[in-house]
Amino acid sequence: MQRDPKPVDPALAARIAALAPDLDRIALAACILDRDLVYRWVNDTYLAYYGQPRANLENKWLPGVFPKQPKDARREQLRRALEGETVVFDREAMTGPNVGRWSRAHYMPIHDGPRVVGVLVIATNIQHLKDVERDLAQRERQLALINENVGVPMSYIDAEWRFQYTNQPGLDWKPGRTRENAQGQKLADVFTPETFAAVRPHIERAFRGERVVYEREGKQTDGSLRWIRVHLVPDVGPDGTVRGVYTIVIDVDEDHRLREALLGQESRLRFFAENIPGPIAFVDADFRYRFVNKVFLTLRGFRVEDVIGRRVVEIMGPELSRDYFEPYVERLRRGETCEYERLVATPNADARWHLVRLVPILTDGIFEGYYIVGTDVHELKGTQERLRSAQQAVEEKERQLRQVIDSIPTPMVYCDADGCYRYVNQAFVDYIGRPASQIIGRTVRELLGEDRWNIFQPSLERVRAGESLQVERLIPFADGRSRWMNVRLTPRLDPEGRYLGHYATTSDIHEQKMVENDLRRANSILSAHFDNTPLGVLELDTEMRIVRWSGQAERIFGWSASEVLGRKLASWRFVYEEDMDQVSKVVRDMVDGPQPHTTVVNRNYRKDGSVIWVEWHNSALKDDSGNVISLLALAQDVSLRMQAEEKLLYMATHDGLTNLPNRMILNDRLDSALARARRSRTSAAVMFLDLDRFKDVNDTLGHRVGDQLLKELARRLRAALRQSDLIARISGDEFVMVLEDLPDQEAPERVAAKVLDEVRRAFVFDGHEVHVSASLGLALFPGDGEDPDTLIRNADSAMYAAKELGRNNFRLFSSELAARRTRRLESEAALQRALKAKQLVLHYQPVMDIATGEIGRAEALLRWNDPVRGLVMPAAFFPLMEEGLGQDIGNWVLEQACTQAREWRDAGLGPIVACVNIAATQLKDATLLPSLKRILTRTGCEPSWLEFDVTESTLVRDIEAAAVLLGKLRAMGIRIAVDDFGTGSSSLAHLRHLPVDVLKIDKTFIADVVTGPLGKPKAGNAGAAIVSAIVGLAGGLGLEVIAEGVEKASQQAFLKRIGCGFGQGYHLCPPLPVADLEKFLRARKKRGKK
Repeated sequence: MQRDPKPVDPALAARIAALAPDLDRIALAACILDRDLVYRWVNDTYLAYYGQPRANLENKWLPGVFPKQPKDARREQLRRALEGETVVFDREAMTGPNVGRWSRAHYMPIHDGPRVVGVLVIATNIQHLKDVERDLAQRERQLALINENVGVPMSYIDAEWRFQYTNQPGLDWKPGRTRENAQGQKLADVFTPETFAAVRPHIERAFRGERVVYEREGKQTDGSLRWIRVHLVPDVGPDGTVRGVYTIVIDVDEDHRLREALLGQESRLRFFAENIPGPIAFVDADFRYRFVNKVFLTLRGFRVEDVIGRRVVEIMGPELSRDYFEPYVERLRRGETCEYERLVATPNADARWHLVRLVPILTDGIFEGYYIVGTDVHELKGTQERLRSAQQAVEEKERQLRQVIDSIPTPMVYCDADGCYRYVNQAFVDYIGRPASQIIGRTVRELLGEDRWNIFQPSLERVRAGESLQVERLIPFADGRSRWMNVRLTPRLDPEGRYLGHYATTSDIHEQKMVENDLRRANSILSAHFDNTPLGVLELDTEMRIVRWSGQAERIFGWSASEVLGRKLASWRFVYEEDMDQVSKVVRDMVDGPQPHTTVVNRNYRKDGSVIWVEWHNSALKDDSGNVISLLALAQDVSLRMQAEEKLLYMATHDGLTNLPNRMILNDRLDSALARARRSRTSAAVMFLDLDRFKDVNDTLGHRVGDQLLKELARRLRAALRQSDLIARISGDEFVMVLEDLPDQEAPERVAAKVLDEVRRAFVFDGHEVHVSASLGLALFPGDGEDPDTLIRNADSAMYAAKELGRNNFRLFSSELAARRTRRLESEAALQRALKAKQLVLHYQPVMDIATGEIGRAEALLRWNDPVRGLVMPAAFFPLMEEGLGQDIGNWVLEQACTQAREWRDAGLGPIVACVNIAATQLKDATLLPSLKRILTRTGCEPSWLEFDVTESTLVRDIEAAAVLLGKLRAMGIRIAVDDFGTGSSSLAHLRHLPVDVLKIDKTFIADVVTGPLGKPKAGNAGAAIVSAIVGLAGGLGLEVIAEGVEKASQQAFLKRIGCGFGQGYHLCPPLPVADLEKFLRARKKRGKK
């Protein structure tokens, strides 16, 4: 119950005002009471400590706030404080519902002069101290309980060496001692002088702070002596001083005597172990070495202190432990004795084999360690290895021998002296059809039966007499068949010549006998056939003697069979001398096996001395073992064919107009020339000549004069150069000359000047003088290039440089020209960027039917829409495409054209075929067909909507390869057109072998056409005659014809007059962008034209 408080004493209020700021800052619970025990001020810590709000305390009477707190003690302490005494005491205060907490209270009087006007209360939480005191008391009780019941004497000696505590076992140690008479006794009074003198040093050490353990033999009350172990533990105070010593005494008499016995036993065991010649060690349960003998240390090169106490893993190392320790740990713990062999390295780097036994020691099932016992088995191991190797070698030889014998397809057996089978191989088992177990031990007579026994019995009697023999017999079988067999019998005799048994091998030769009969019949039939074949037949034995010579051979070569049979091939003049090496090689290859069949063509002499070309079809005839027994040769006189082929080859490799080598053979000849120059370490030169304005000669004087000029120029070049120098015509007015074995560095320039002089000299045809000039480029080997392509390219670059200088000049290749080539590469890069930037566009030029005006094709023509130069024509960048961009740009053009063909059909503009020019680089590209198929699939374009235009000059570079590729394209449904026809050097006969559909007459021929009214050609006009001939040729071959470059109405009329099917040119329609072409087509469609 609360009282109404009086007004606060002014003196107390002043003291509160002075103390409150400082008391608020301390972390202790504080309050101020007046003399009536009314709270006049409390700090926050006090409120928190007692869990009360300020309103419950300030100006409230203390007993009314805490009615449950103990009053008597508190009231007494407050009374003392109000009388002027400072009081400190511990009390348990209630700081919450049912929560008591120990605190230390300081009651300090507040004075106003001599008068006490109030009390300052400061409370400190000491609950943790009380907890510690309680725990210590509990532990002391537990420790006393343990000490009294531990079963060993324990005591406590203070700093004056008096017994302050002795547990009951300690009191019992000496009869008559009690806790009362032992308390406070000095050690010197308890022990005898001898005992005190013995223990004194140990106790002094303990009082110096050491933990001491010692053993001594002490006399018991009954007069007996027993060993005890004494533990002295210093009691060190907070200041580091030793306040006393705890003593613990343990009876170890039995352990001590047992240890002495063990030490004696160990001494004897050590003596025994040290004198054993093998390494011995003992490892304890922690796998530490506890004993090793001298042999162990010597073998491993250790000292005893290096090993004792260290773990096995440390001594052996991780690798050896993994192989020879870890796998055995669990087995040893289970009590298993383990054993292994290993190489032990010795200090002298030698290694010896040891047998190592690991013997575990278990006591009452508890693993206590194991012994390591080693035995040197190096010599034994070597002997065992040699015996094992020898045994393995014998077993391997036996296995191989049996394998060899079993793999032999010929049946083999061994029979003993009684005629019983003792060994049969697999072939014999298969032959008899019974397992070996049913054969071994049976007699020959039992196994073969009476019929076959009667056949072999005479031969077996001869073998028993010691004779080896081989017989062929027709032997009947159980199924009624009879077969020819070859039996070889070999006796086995002892050193005295007594018969022990025999070996027999049997081979079935029935087929061989049948083949021999068949061969005899076939030989007679073959001879009749050879005599009636149109081919000459020769057969030679392995010594190259003629053993067969047919009648047709006599007719081809002139010698009769009687003249050549039995003669060696090289013994008379039959093979042409220059072809002898080839013939010898063919014979070697056939006899040695790599080529059992060959076909060769070489020259042979006839009996009359003439030389003919003969095609030989040769075969090696072999026996069943694969050995060549003879060579069969079929001969055909192919002299006429070879002459025709030589002529064709000459035509293919030489220019038909000038008879000079052409481009096809130039690289081969130049490559050979460079090889000779390398070997002889001489220089060479390549000259590239191009006639200046040769087109003007053709345009003004006609192609006939142009041809005559080229032939005369070829003659002059031959005269100007040495016979060993090479001259080739590689295109219309371009010639390449190769100079070898140059006498000096200036020689190429002298020759170039001489050549230009010959060109400048007037040409006279039909009384007319014709003057021309030439530009010539020089490239030197090896400085300007080391391969044909590089030298020709560099000479070509130098020739163009000469033209830029004003023609009628020559120029040496130089670094400046190389820089120009660099610029060319930069142009290529620009073109590549143009492709990526989509600056390339396609224009289309329609192809019209000359007769009807219908449009069924449109040729895709490439343009470069350069942001700087504007629309660039193909002539400016086609050479760059040929140098390496052809594939990328070609594929782009193909895809655009296919897409456009698809869009024209979708837009209803009719079935217009897109004509696409295919460059030489594309024809050589192996990815053309796969890329084309992907493009067709991607764009939805049908192959029949495409026509590929390939220039004639591109086709003749490799006409066979072109024919194969064009055939594949045509098989897909794509039409093939020969572009610029008439400008290349191909033969018209080649067209029969090329899969083409269309000939496109080059515009230069159309430009040469001169006509009169209604398109009638003027008499003697060469251009008209050529165009007419081409149209007629195409008609005969079933090919369509497109005339390019139709620029005039008279040309269109002429083409219509001669029956040319189609035309293309500015007169008909110029190339147009796609949008303009579609407008053009729609406009024609409205006018009723297709």
